[in-house]
Amino acid sequence: MIALAKEHRRRIKRKLQQRPDKLAELKAILLDFEQFCYRMLKIKDKSGAMVRLILNEAQRRYAAKVIEDLEAGSPFGSSFLKPGKWDFPP
Repeated sequence: MIALAKEHRRRIKRKLQQRPDKLAELKAILLDFEQFCYRMLKIKDKSGAMVRLILNEAQRRYAAKVIEDLEAGSPFGSSFLKPGKWDFPP
């Protein structure tokens, strides 16, 4: 699950206090990292346009491994490589 900073939690609580359906939707999004990326994060594409972040297969596998390690209580240490250099075992 994704944890939001305290100031974001307060702001969301104020805005969604009268909309329990939207609050439930937000909680569901925070439980699914890929959905969170798509619904909440935007990046600039090569043309400079802002687009939703859609994880590719390598990013999904990497995120799944990181989340698995975090849930297992393993210390998180990560190094990032250029996407062309990513190599994950099947």
